[in-house]
Amino acid sequence: MRTSFFKRRIARKPFPGRFVADAAPPRSSWVYSRSQRGGEVRFWWFILVAMSSMVFNSCGLFSTRGPESPTNSTSTGDIALTAQEVVTQLSDALSLHDPNLYLNVIDDEFRFECTAQAYPDGQDYFDYWSFNQESNFIQNLLSLSMLPADSFASFEFELVQQQEAADSVVYLQHYILEIHLVRSDLPNVYEGLATFSIYRGVDGGWRIRNWLDDVSGENPTMSRLRASL
Repeated sequence: MRTSFFKRRIARKPFPGRFVADAAPPRSSWVYSRSQRGGEVRFWWFILVAMSSMVFNSCGLFSTRGPESPTNSTSTGDIALTAQEVVTQLSDALSLHDPNLYLNVIDDEFRFECTAQAYPDGQDYFDYWSFNQESNFIQNLLSLSMLPADSFASFEFELVQQQEAADSVVYLQHYILEIHLVRSDLPNVYEGLATFSIYRGVDGGWRIRNWLDDVSGENPTMSRLRASL
């Protein structure tokens, strides 16, 4: 009797580390744990793939930039929406070596004139100076052959007087142009008084229709610079 009882107790209580059939968990719980583990594996695999995709896509943030276009002719055709922007664009055009930006604020009916003091060699030189002559002048002045990309140019203005109307403004501006051209026979500094007659067009853009040049100081005027080119 004691032996049978002992054997029954051994059968019910397995030794540590040994598998006994009646000590195994129910099959339903075993199947559930496998499916649960499979779901966890698929979840972490999805997270790993998503993070890898984000890392590779972000590599574009550190890609090398392509070459930029040279500074000459960089304007996008924007028009001046106020008369003051006309003067600002003139200044920016010289600083950026951009003839297109300059011509954006020159009216199709443009006329350039000067006083006898501004160009003593002959006022009649500018009798037929219109948009075409101004376009040739500024494109020649700001060309790479005349003004290399690394050459300095600055066009500064100071308002002396103004007269405003509904669709037009007259500015009297003191100007100083400093420009380092390749031609050694041309001065680096030009100075004068510019009377701008600025009109608003049907497109809403303001442009210079008349430019009268006069002397101011000891430096040559832009009339001399125009005649030199």
